[in-house]
Amino acid sequence: MENTPPPDLIDFAKKLLQDSVIGSNLQTLHDSLTEDFKEKLTISELGRRLAEMEEHHGMFTRISDSTPPIPNPEFPGFWTIDISMYIKNNEWFAHLSINNDHKINDFNFSRKPFFIPAEYFNPHKVIDTKVNDLPEIHYIKPTKRKTNKLPIGVFIHAAVQMDIDGHFGLRYPFRDLDFMAQHKVGLIKNTYENYGEPDPIVAITSHSIHSAKKISECGNVFLILHGFASLFLPQLVEKHGDDLSGVVLLNPSWEAVPGSGLESMTIEKVPHKLPILIIGCGNDQVLIKDHFEMWKKAAPEAESGWFEHCDHFMMDAKQIPQESDYMKTEGHVNEKLMRNVITWIRSHSTEE
Repeated sequence: MENTPPPDLIDFAKKLLQDSVIGSNLQTLHDSLTEDFKEKLTISELGRRLAEMEEHHGMFTRISDSTPPIPNPEFPGFWTIDISMYIKNNEWFAHLSINNDHKINDFNFSRKPFFIPAEYFNPHKVIDTKVNDLPEIHYIKPTKRKTNKLPIGVFIHAAVQMDIDGHFGLRYPFRDLDFMAQHKVGLIKNTYENYGEPDPIVAITSHSIHSAKKISECGNVFLILHGFASLFLPQLVEKHGDDLSGVVLLNPSWEAVPGSGLESMTIEKVPHKLPILIIGCGNDQVLIKDHFEMWKKAAPEAESGWFEHCDHFMMDAKQIPQESDYMKTEGHVNEKLMRNVITWIRSHSTEE
């Protein structure tokens, strides 16, 4: 019957992947493609895609479970199957669209999203504790410390749609920042989820600073503003300047997006009562270098660092990234950039 998949469909698909992808016999897979799909996906292109995946992630080593075949609404007579495959202990999925004659008209891989730490970061050396429910605020601290007090950085961003780890595709840039705690700088992070304040950035910053001050080992507090959150610096310093020992600006914005409701910075608005570190990145996909230069001009006393091959989220980037790059490949915040921030914070902390 046309509406019933053949009983051997899953076994055939699994054996095909075993022989072709794991067994490195791509011709077997290519021979199973429909003629139209063969024209779109040549065997050389198939080999190139697999080689690129192996370069970034490693080789597939085993095949696991499969979803039941379900009718493909785009292609009548074809069934879609997702087969679980593993690179080391990390789960991926092979997506196939296959008909009753065992011919494939669509095929691709995707990875189950999860955080894979950068080589420089050992998550076992930090502890993540929720210190406030609404807004949700987390404190990341080192598992061991030699001093009674720690400097704490309060990280604030304006990407209100992102979760506490900044998860986007296969990347988690805000989770990478936990590396700071590994080097004896505590970190406060938060999420805007379920938080309905009319002025959320100022409000959540206030909650975060108050949460930091309540922590028993809290020493000096530093404000870390990313992107468009930097536009709120005047209000935040006016409100919390006495609680802060310095400010770090990561890829700071100088001008607001028209229609966003935010106000652009002016030279007159820039506060000068606190030490400032300004970090800019050459492959920022959101802001151009002029924003970084305006901040340097407006705060000539500030220290600064420029990282040519990093993007808006401080991640390594040989060129300005596209959204698809975040979906296809892993990436991490640049280690040297974070060490620059860590060193600056510790050098401006009275507890050091």
